[in-house]
Amino acid sequence: MSLSINILILFVIALGYVIFFLILKTIMNKVSSLNELYVRNNKRLAFILSLINYDFKADFESLKEIRGIKQNLILEHMNENLKSKKIIKVEEQEGRNIRKKSTIVRKEASTYLGLIGSEQCREILEKALVNENDYSVKIYISNALTDIRNPESLKIMIPELINTKKWYREKAISNILEFGYEVQDYLIALEYSRKIEHIELWIKYANENFNNESKQYLMNFVDRYDEIEKEIMEYYYEKNENHKTDYRVSYLKEDINLLLLSACRTLSNYYYEDFCLPQYYNHSNYTIQTNAFWALSKSNKKENFQILLGFIKNEVHEKTIISVLTKMI
Repeated sequence: MSLSINILILFVIALGYVIFFLILKTIMNKVSSLNELYVRNNKRLAFILSLINYDFKADFESLKEIRGIKQNLILEHMNENLKSKKIIKVEEQEGRNIRKKSTIVRKEASTYLGLIGSEQCREILEKALVNENDYSVKIYISNALTDIRNPESLKIMIPELINTKKWYREKAISNILEFGYEVQDYLIALEYSRKIEHIELWIKYANENFNNESKQYLMNFVDRYDEIEKEIMEYYYEKNENHKTDYRVSYLKEDINLLLLSACRTLSNYYYEDFCLPQYYNHSNYTIQTNAFWALSKSNKKENFQILLGFIKNEVHEKTIISVLTKMI
């Protein structure tokens, strides 16, 4: 009987110790500053950064600065550090992690590989981008390759736009555009592609990079819009019957119209002298015609003013013409 009581007492004491420890830990967490908690939760990130840059300190301010995970973190002595056995070990570990079942682990591995930014990391990420089926992870890989920013990755990143979900495509295109003029050589090879992903990439590139090639692409898209639209629709409806795709064909008409609007706005704002011609301001397409009106307003000439006045009695364009003329006055 006394033995049972002693065991019970020991159990109660042990339970009390566990409860006391949990309460103490909770109190410590509450007492800890947000800065301390942030550093504590980013130990793995701090460890990798310390391998890349020996001067890195795992304090709140340092971690906060790299919260955006943009390149430029590979600072001095990078070539020497990449020879480090620790770096190689991390590369191998994260190379395994990026293939694990957990999406969180794969996302973290993508971020860490992007931070290290070695040739080995780039190759691991490129292979992972091709094999990854979860778009929430896939965009992390795309972000990491953008952080490394080796133009060779464009050979993988551009083809991986095809047949993807709309939200992923938009974010991935934004990443690709961060490569700047290095994208153009790849785009020229896709000039006659009727895949909506390629056309969107081309037009968004032309909206940010102003040169003769991008101007000609926009002009051609507008000049041959009806023909190109028909070719796109035929390509996708035929494709949709025979191939599985994550791109929703129901978005196609809307996406094409948005691309036309985007192209016309760039032509109207930056190439207005080429876009204020009769074939545009007399065009049957409302989007093309309206943006041509705005192109006319960019040059405060008497003849442009008179051309615009000629459309003011048209009920369809009345409000637009008044706005355009007001801007000119």
